[in-house]
Amino acid sequence: MLLSGVVLGILQSKRFSVAGLRKVQGATLRRVVVIVVAQYSIVLLGLIAAFSATREHRNLPPVRDLGLPDLLWGVFSFHLSPPAGSVLRLYVILMLLALFTYFLLARGWWIGALAFAVALYGAGYVFPQATAFTRFDGGIGANWATWQLMFTVALVIGWYWRRNLVAERLTKASAWVAVICTGFVVLAYIGEIQTPRLFTKVMFAPGTIVNAFAVVTLMFIVVTWTLRVLPRWVFRPIELIGSRSLDGYLIQAAVAVVVPSFVVYANDSQFALMLALATLATCWGWAEMRLWNRNRLRSHSLPDDYVRRTGSRTELATDGHIQPGTEVRR
Repeated sequence: MLLSGVVLGILQSKRFSVAGLRKVQGATLRRVVVIVVAQYSIVLLGLIAAFSATREHRNLPPVRDLGLPDLLWGVFSFHLSPPAGSVLRLYVILMLLALFTYFLLARGWWIGALAFAVALYGAGYVFPQATAFTRFDGGIGANWATWQLMFTVALVIGWYWRRNLVAERLTKASAWVAVICTGFVVLAYIGEIQTPRLFTKVMFAPGTIVNAFAVVTLMFIVVTWTLRVLPRWVFRPIELIGSRSLDGYLIQAAVAVVVPSFVVYANDSQFALMLALATLATCWGWAEMRLWNRNRLRSHSLPDDYVRRTGSRTELATDGHIQPGTEVRR
């Protein structure tokens, strides 16, 4: 969630500088539609599995005793989303809130964006029943009003990422940043034991937010150091899977809903390990296929004078960086 906010902020800031706010909000609304369709797909898959499964498990919605009106409402409201595939409904709300955040950021009102996010966080923390999703068993699920604070802060950071040279500054002071972040992580570990209320994940308490930023920043530093000694192709699977994160999420959600409906296995068994590796390999293979297909379509759409000048039908990315697996001929 935090990484998504940073990446979206970087991409939409660039889009805003090139095409303006309307293009940013239009792209966001199109993404919302895609996420809604994806969430409904997971809900429908859960319904099919629930009616055809040979065994019950936590990712199957309790639909056998529901009447048709309750069933339709459960589908429409995302209430019947399987736990393994329910985060997309949270993303829908976060993306809609991002429309307002972009409006403020486009005018330079980043303080107003953060103030609104903090106020909404406070309201959700005090009145969780009004802003939290409901689980199958009637309990309180993820609280979108508290989760949005981390997402909005990450969005603001991403929006100013290039302008304020955030990556360069973190890299320049990487040793100190790593020490500070490690200290926060250790304190969070101790705090979670001593004061668990400040580190609840469902409510996304303040300690959880601070710890999330510390962990992600530390990961950024570690990856930066690692890239200095290891070739980039080592990270190709992670990079490609991350570039198709929605596709990968749908694949893992489908596996989590369908497989336990027909196969009995323990989470620490060898079968579970092989299933996880197979799911990861499927996500990687799918991302490779999407990349190959995109490059193929782009190569056919390039003008002939580009091919004559470069000797290649492979196009560079719009931001000037070569896409993974791209062939460049001089």
